[in-house]
Amino acid sequence: MIIVVDNGSKHTKKVLDLLSDQDVKLVEPGRLNSTEITGHELVILSGSRRVPVLWHNRHYKNELELIRRHRGPIIGICLGFELIAHAFGRPLHLLSRRIKGKRTIHATEAGLMYFDGKQQIDVYEAHRFAIRKLGREFEVLAQSRAGVEFARHVSRPIFGMQFHPENSGIAGHEIFVRLIYTLNNSVKN
Repeated sequence: MIIVVDNGSKHTKKVLDLLSDQDVKLVEPGRLNSTEITGHELVILSGSRRVPVLWHNRHYKNELELIRRHRGPIIGICLGFELIAHAFGRPLHLLSRRIKGKRTIHATEAGLMYFDGKQQIDVYEAHRFAIRKLGREFEVLAQSRAGVEFARHVSRPIFGMQFHPENSGIAGHEIFVRLIYTLNNSVKN
């Protein structure tokens, strides 16, 4: 089962379309109960532009608790990645202006396997915050001039994408679907 936490992103329907062959449950953040989610369930935290992560710990209490407690796989998209960084005490930086549209991101050596060997891809982004540094518990898989674009936790199955793979054409779809497949297989084994 894949649980998609819908933070109100206008792209959530596209995420669900990419998961059409999976058993998916859509959950509103206020109805999220981390104690009811098993370690065998993949959780996807959607993006949103409604309520920023900074200054709103109470609003995101359930998701922050889930990130800290859940031992199964988690994927954060845009705001979802910001929630992951925030849950681990990493700073979010307010940008001087909103980033929206296609941007080129560059894979690190560790990220090449997720990018099917490509050094860079064009992705869709829509955010006001950037994650510039992650602690040792994370490995950066891709970055851009704005900051970290894709990362994974080194000891837990947690991934974050600042970009929107669901809105990034074939390359973004492939990264997302490949990651879903990998995480689902790791949970089953």
